[in-house]
Amino acid sequence: MLNLARVSRAVLAGIPFVLHAVAVAQLEKDPAASRATPRASTPIALPYTPAKRPDGRHVVALDIGHTVAQHGSTSARGEAEFSFNQRVVRLLAARLEKSSVVFPFVINPEGSKIGLLDRAKIAAQQGAELFLSIHHDSANDKYLQSWEPNGDGRKQQYSDLFRGYGVFISKKNRQADRSLQFASALGGARKSRGFTFASHHSEPIPGENRPILDPARGVYQYDDLIVLKNAPMPAALLECGVIINRDEELELKKPEMQARIVDAAASTIEVFFKAGP
Repeated sequence: MLNLARVSRAVLAGIPFVLHAVAVAQLEKDPAASRATPRASTPIALPYTPAKRPDGRHVVALDIGHTVAQHGSTSARGEAEFSFNQRVVRLLAARLEKSSVVFPFVINPEGSKIGLLDRAKIAAQQGAELFLSIHHDSANDKYLQSWEPNGDGRKQQYSDLFRGYGVFISKKNRQADRSLQFASALGGARKSRGFTFASHHSEPIPGENRPILDPARGVYQYDDLIVLKNAPMPAALLECGVIINRDEELELKKPEMQARIVDAAASTIEVFFKAGP
């Protein structure tokens, strides 16, 4: 789940990865302030030139949300969000490695602690023409309840009130129109594969109140998400599903569900570049 209550000051550290990955920043989660709103600011004008590969493939930055140490949300049965994010990105990267249209690289593949703004910086340095951050969602603290999933006295939090996906963009992004175009296409691909839009982030309460730009396809506006507004290429953040929901958590761990998520994202990315600006 996206959260910008705390911004890491760690120095960027390179990490090798078999899928041509580079290490960049992560969206950290503060469990004590799970729905904090980042301070409004002006995007940084990062130097940027789209990459020109000899094979003509378009570079796409795939961002694993959060890190091992700052793992994001916790699922209804106690699993770190980072693990969900990492599984999906690895599958998506493997799928896109076979593409003749796009060339993926993975951001922070092993979940090391690295800075936030560097995420967008490294994507720019790599000449990525699209930035997609993968996350899994939770719910506002007011809706959380406790249960014992294993009956052993160890409590976890859950909320079964919400389920589904959401796609976020920032209108402060340098290519906001293209970001919205991609996000709407991704949401449409999700809808066509039977996924539902989780609209709970639009509720007018502290920590939520996100405008919905495309209700039919499930696209939110969140202007001050640092990685989205500072990325000089089209950028979006996908919440794949609500892992605090006890039923959806189990569904999201099934290989067939992960395959549907990957298929929607991969096909949208390829069509995005085939169609052109």
